[in-house]
Amino acid sequence: MLTYDVDIWSIRKRAGRPKPWELRWRVGERPHSRSFKLKPQADGRRAELMAALRDQQQFDEETGLPARELMALTSPSWYEHVTEYVLMKWPRAAAKHRASIAESLAVVTPALVTSKRGAPHPSVLRDALYQWAFRAVRGPDGTWVPRHAVEEPPAEILKGGQQNSNDLISRALDEGEES
Repeated sequence: MLTYDVDIWSIRKRAGRPKPWELRWRVGERPHSRSFKLKPQADGRRAELMAALRDQQQFDEETGLPARELMALTSPSWYEHVTEYVLMKWPRAAAKHRASIAESLAVVTPALVTSKRGAPHPSVLRDALYQWAFRAVRGPDGTWVPRHAVEEPPAEILKGGQQNSNDLISRALDEGEES
């Protein structure tokens, strides 16, 4: 449950601990804490929580996080979102429309990868997404499943809360026009 009833207390030092600096706060009736190795780390987190309070964000009683942080943690990645989209559209789409869905998503997705480190060339990634990831087949029980489930999609693919960045969306659309 989200609430505005939040108290953030000062940082305390607990000697003899691996992470001696403890930040404590209360959301609703529930206390929360997080420990840090260095005091500046604890100060920084406290400043983030205070900024969320100044921005009049609600906090989640269960996790103690501001609403925006909670949304960013729980929202699906772009890859998860479009895979679900493909599975939703696939059963009722004609063959040419299916190919168009896979192609358009395969063109846009490489542009939304935030880190190029260790990533394949965009054309290789685009081909893999088009031919495998954004295709659906019937599973053993007759339901539609992804043709090839990527075991661990790259963490660099944007989370849902980050998709609102206008420059990234513009870059993705420009990438699609170039292909």
